[in-house]
Amino acid sequence: MEQHLNTFVSLYNFLEEHYGLSITSANEKISATSATFIESQNLRVPVSSPLLVSKRVTYNQNVPFEYCLVKSVADKYKYAVYLEKR
Repeated sequence: MEQHLNTFVSLYNFLEEHYGLSITSANEKISATSATFIESQNLRVPVSSPLLVSKRVTYNQNVPFEYCLVKSVADKYKYAVYLEKR
């Protein structure tokens, strides 16, 4: 995978095309928290600043293959959802 680092835009598309993974579903939860001292240093915000926490598990044929934990500065975060009729 290292040899392809600068050649793709979408990680999931890359995994599907090069490794045959079939990404079937994902479960994501978004919550709020306050920045700890370490997080405030890393994110360059004051201690206790509001952060959004996103936890996601992505599945390949009902088997989890990715776990993501992302903390974002709340006022720099945008959330958008596109829904389409089934």
